[in-house]
Amino acid sequence: MNKYKFLVLLIIPLIIAGFILSQQQKQIKSKIDSNQTTDQKNIILPSDPTAPLTIQSLINRKYPASKIIVEETLESGINYNRYIASYQSDGLKIYGLFTVPNTDKPKNGYPSIVFLHGYLDPKTYQTTERYVAYQDGFARNGFITFKPDLRGHGNSEGKPVNSNFSQEYVIDSLNLVSALKIYKDANPKLIGMWGHSNGGGITMRALEVSKDIKAAVIWSGVVGSYEDLLVNYRSKIPWINNRRGPTGTTGIATGSFQDLIRKYGKPDLKSPFWSQVDPYTFIKNISAPVELHHGTVDESVPIEVSIHFDDVLKKVGKTVELYQYQGGDHNLADPAFSIAMGRSINFFKKYLQ
Repeated sequence: MNKYKFLVLLIIPLIIAGFILSQQQKQIKSKIDSNQTTDQKNIILPSDPTAPLTIQSLINRKYPASKIIVEETLESGINYNRYIASYQSDGLKIYGLFTVPNTDKPKNGYPSIVFLHGYLDPKTYQTTERYVAYQDGFARNGFITFKPDLRGHGNSEGKPVNSNFSQEYVIDSLNLVSALKIYKDANPKLIGMWGHSNGGGITMRALEVSKDIKAAVIWSGVVGSYEDLLVNYRSKIPWINNRRGPTGTTGIATGSFQDLIRKYGKPDLKSPFWSQVDPYTFIKNISAPVELHHGTVDESVPIEVSIHFDDVLKKVGKTVELYQYQGGDHNLADPAFSIAMGRSINFFKKYLQ
């Protein structure tokens, strides 16, 4: 009997020790699993539509109208007046090149075009230096145009950001749409948007957020999905590999794409993070007709991204036209420029005049 008592006394502590060890292992595993998902839970999930970078947070925002103020009168164009003007965006004063026709005003006001520049070094950017010929083409054809110096450019307040990993330039553009809606000479129901390169990517996102944009034209646009930009065509996009974004910027929205991939993995529309920030998740939101222009030898943005965007828009029943220019570069230099400009003007006349 003493032998059995000894075995019982020996076995019971072993059982208790085994149970305690098992519970400790479960707690450790639970803690590890929790830590592995902490970043995604805290940063981007469908339950947090106000988190940085999400398209839904842009949709949920308000874009208050502010008065467009003429700051300086410039030399007039053939049939339009030119100004340096400003408006308010997120409490920042944003400047830009503003043109207004001096022809007979239509009964309900002139149609307007928000004109979005591509990436230019914020340190050397000047309001009247680039895109003058582009903007002139639309101004001469009866459109109000406003090319905002996006925040951090020229005299505009605020810090520059990386437009592919932030919302700020989309916000500046949509606040300008609101400002044009109350401008005395503009027709609030006839506002279009034109974007080149990074300005094209901004336009794509703006179209998914606002129904006030009635037509859009994109030249050489960064209109791929994040999978296109960071995986499929990364080797063809030199600035993706070489440029982190303007100095002085902070936060995940302006970090490098390597930071995002390390944190969330490669872009995948099934990912809780990437599905919320990728504009391709919200393609069905686009209601305005879209015209795309892209050169076949563009060394900054591969033509494949415009082909993909065109294909996806058509698959969901959107109105879209894609023009490819054999031998055309990123800026669609002549002879492509003249052809693309003519088509763009006619497109805006069709949908805005």
